[in-house]
Amino acid sequence: MNSDSNPLLKIKAIFNDFTPVEQKVAEFILENPSKVPAMSIKELAVASKSSDASVMRFCKALGFSGYRSFIVGLTLAIADNEEDTGLYTDIRPGDSVKSVVRNIFRNERQALTDTENILKTTEVEKAVAILGSSEAVHFFGIGASGLVCLDAVQKFRRIGVSSYAHTDFHDQLTSAALLGSKDACVLFTYSGKTKEIQLILKLLKAQNCKIIAVTQLRKTNLLKGADVYLNVLTREVTMRSGATSSRIAMLSIVDILLSCVLSTDYDKYEKKLLKTYEALHTGDTIMSENEIMKLNS
Repeated sequence: MNSDSNPLLKIKAIFNDFTPVEQKVAEFILENPSKVPAMSIKELAVASKSSDASVMRFCKALGFSGYRSFIVGLTLAIADNEEDTGLYTDIRPGDSVKSVVRNIFRNERQALTDTENILKTTEVEKAVAILGSSEAVHFFGIGASGLVCLDAVQKFRRIGVSSYAHTDFHDQLTSAALLGSKDACVLFTYSGKTKEIQLILKLLKAQNCKIIAVTQLRKTNLLKGADVYLNVLTREVTMRSGATSSRIAMLSIVDILLSCVLSTDYDKYEKKLLKTYEALHTGDTIMSENEIMKLNS
């Protein structure tokens, strides 16, 4: 079942387009998917603190003709998830190496698939336009998201884009205070709850920077003020193994942005990419020659 016919994925994909009342319905369904098929429209309205009319509008916003057709689609989506019993499996005591290998790869494949299903190409296009017209790109992230920043800088510098990673909060504060309208800033925060990143966003907005936020879809309302939102999606598990999947999804966003920027002016960036490749190759050759001389001395 793809994102167009899977109501659970579609709810996440258009969550921010719902009215506040419809979002209450959406939140209840996402938190209690297995309970909803047995509920009447009135029961769902009461449970989600909405109304019958709001539930009906919610179903139509998802593309269903009515409540009954929505329930059919939801039931099929739940059945699909139950058939894949390994979907987003968490770490369990006593797991074999074979089981861990299988579950980690399955989790990460699913994170990439879910992110692909909700990522809006129009937002990617806006982000690429911002990156291509900026004098420098600054990546901000805390903890695991900071590792994504380091990966982004390493890749963008290879094509000649002035890039900087800010992973320490004090550095983020001082850097944000000196940036301006010619700077593009990419903020990585899967949860959207990181207070430091929320503060940095406000500071950058005050400096008229162009801001791209990479975050979980349902948390974008916590990051108000960004020019572009690139959403990633991984399904939650009990322990922190979910952070692995969210990091993979964010790294894929970095690769998408890099590839799109490359394609906008391929001749220009290809020359710089070749120069950096040659520099690295020369460095490796020099290191090898020095090592050979040490062995012969």
